[in-house]
Amino acid sequence: MFAVFLFFFFVENNYTLHVALYKALDKNDWESAKSYLEDHPNAVSARITSTGETALHIAANFGRVHLVKKLLELMPKEALEIRSHANFTALSLTAIEGSTKIAKLMVEKNSNILRIQNRHHQIPLVVSAINGNEDLIASLQQDVIFILMHDNTFIDVALDVLQRFSSLATAPDADGMSIINVLARKPSAFPSGNRHGFLQQFIYTFREIGRVWKALTRLVPGVKEMYEKKVIHVQVLELLKVICPQISNLNVQQLANAGAYNAIFLTASFGIIEFFKELLNSSPHLIYSINSDKQGIGLFQEAVLARQHNIYNFISQLGIKNDRAGILTTHSRNNMLHLAGFMAPPSQLERVSGAALQMQREIQWFL
Repeated sequence: MFAVFLFFFFVENNYTLHVALYKALDKNDWESAKSYLEDHPNAVSARITSTGETALHIAANFGRVHLVKKLLELMPKEALEIRSHANFTALSLTAIEGSTKIAKLMVEKNSNILRIQNRHHQIPLVVSAINGNEDLIASLQQDVIFILMHDNTFIDVALDVLQRFSSLATAPDADGMSIINVLARKPSAFPSGNRHGFLQQFIYTFREIGRVWKALTRLVPGVKEMYEKKVIHVQVLELLKVICPQISNLNVQQLANAGAYNAIFLTASFGIIEFFKELLNSSPHLIYSINSDKQGIGLFQEAVLARQHNIYNFISQLGIKNDRAGILTTHSRNNMLHLAGFMAPPSQLERVSGAALQMQREIQWFL
């Protein structure tokens, strides 16, 4: 009882202390708010209402873009992660209110707020979708796609969104980029894109991410990093199960708009066999795709050029007729042996040390 009394005393006292700031924000009076914050600099990140909201919560809830911009200039980025007593960040409130401009300002300051859930375990993009804010959905989707291009740890955010709204998997953003395209450019997010030493591979093969993994992170150097990679790999494989079925009923034009043709060539070029298989499983005729930007080569030829033996072997096992798979010659009349004679990509040559071993590996493509 005493603890409850102290809690409400603190909240009420804090609210009373900063009531002048609240009134200034309520009246959209930045000059008064600025003057108050100059005298009370800590108030910019303080909870100023009985419900635990900060000045940013208030400004965002009122939809005051100018106030939000000014507050963001004064506050540390960590303050954007503060939640009210109802477990809402300022971005969560914005997702309800629907201001695209405010959301972009906040995400530019601290992109991590895109992954913070409210009390209903919903991230801002999901909240926005539930409330039907289409412009904000598009804006936040573009933010997630952009960050996902540079940060594998945002795969959990993409998974959360697509498990609820799977149609977004094939929806391009304002730049024409879809999540399918982004993942196809990230071999490091997949098991096939990582090489491990003997001990690392032994540890990695533990199927479950549970107590054994967590114990090893404390006992064996470098295992924590492997644990984090394993988590990402598990999440990205789950993500494929959500994404790829979305292309199964698309026509040719819809597949192009979703970036499926581009994605199948990217996965072949990077050797992302997991993604390659899932794409073909969902849309088998993608195997006959032709890349007009590369002299009309097919997937078989792409595998040879990129020296991706896992993709090459998989296509070989499909037993597809050569002429239909577009693998006889390119527009420049280069056949498979010609392509094997081209210099291997540096990323593949670097996998083998020494010119002699590199040459030996190259010769194997002619056998």
